[in-house]
Amino acid sequence: MSGRPGQTWYEVNADNVANSNRFLRAFWAALRHYLGPYAWLFQPYKNGENKIVRFGRVSFSESTVVEFGISYDRRGVIDQLWCRPETDDESLREGVSESVENARRILHHPRSEWYTVEISVFPHVEMANYTADYIKLTGLTSGAVALSLNIPGYDRIDRQTQFYNTAAPILDALSVFTNCSYQYCTTSGHEEFSEEPNVRWCPPDWLDDFPLMRGRLSISSSQLRYLDQLTIESSDSSAVHAARLFHQAIKLDNEGSLTMKDAARMLYLSALEAASAPEQNPNKCVECGQSIYSIRKRVRDVTSRYLGEAAEKIIDQAYRARSGYLHTGNVLGKTDLRAGAGPQLDPSAQSGCIRPAGLDNTINVREFISYILRKIAIDQRSGTASHQS
Repeated sequence: MSGRPGQTWYEVNADNVANSNRFLRAFWAALRHYLGPYAWLFQPYKNGENKIVRFGRVSFSESTVVEFGISYDRRGVIDQLWCRPETDDESLREGVSESVENARRILHHPRSEWYTVEISVFPHVEMANYTADYIKLTGLTSGAVALSLNIPGYDRIDRQTQFYNTAAPILDALSVFTNCSYQYCTTSGHEEFSEEPNVRWCPPDWLDDFPLMRGRLSISSSQLRYLDQLTIESSDSSAVHAARLFHQAIKLDNEGSLTMKDAARMLYLSALEAASAPEQNPNKCVECGQSIYSIRKRVRDVTSRYLGEAAEKIIDQAYRARSGYLHTGNVLGKTDLRAGAGPQLDPSAQSGCIRPAGLDNTINVREFISYILRKIAIDQRSGTASHQS
């Protein structure tokens, strides 16, 4: 195949997007093994007309810089890999060629290793111990937990990268399962909780506060299975997307400022909106052909399904306020009502009065929505979730 001067092309012929990315991971690992450490100048660019994706430049030394990219017939599926050294270096081209061959050999044979990091839990509640085939949660002192994942990869750097890519949705799911937020510890060396794993299971239908069993943060057996599957299966489900928004919301909520609580409430409701998204394409308008989305109805329906009419009314009221906040900047708490001050009127408000800052608490919204998200996550895994469009 012809290309720019100095380009060398290597056949890959991947059959899907997932295997294309596995090949790239294997190739970058083989390249590190053959040519040593390198640094990226990441400058991605896609030329749809010529069906080429350019990744950027790799620097092996001050004098050795190589541009890499791929060609494709189907979007996201590699046909050929190409490289273009900035200087004519035959040994470098041989190294790339050898790395392509090595990537083909190791593509379906990644090596798995356990990788562990310490995670800070907020609020500082100590967690019970859990273990499954691909994940371990070990409670530590000072409100921390050790997260261990059995990660397949092609070298140390690849496994480390895959660990953090995998850990992100797991921590998001844990946030939904426990109403806590999680972030990587800045210090290490916490003592482990000495108890056998998998002896404290929280009931699946808890709603208020945190799932504590004999003083320890706990999850259910079905939630542990969910986390274990999430470790080995990349998921693009609505439950995973919703958990990411929920985790962001609870981090803002934990900051405590009134401004952040308004923003947190919006993210909680956006998480519920994401979780209620139809799994199939929505209906089309017969006149204009555009997709028909009844987002507010979806949110009301999913709330009613899992929590009933009373919760539906509370969430619907919050959802209406969310629209004003996002589209007109209409914050919920508009005045600082000091002790001894009296109420004032606001004809645009449902109550007819200006709502003092801090009057709207996020707790009910958070706890109702986390309950629904927990149910949807497990239902999706078991194939029982049913969303209306």
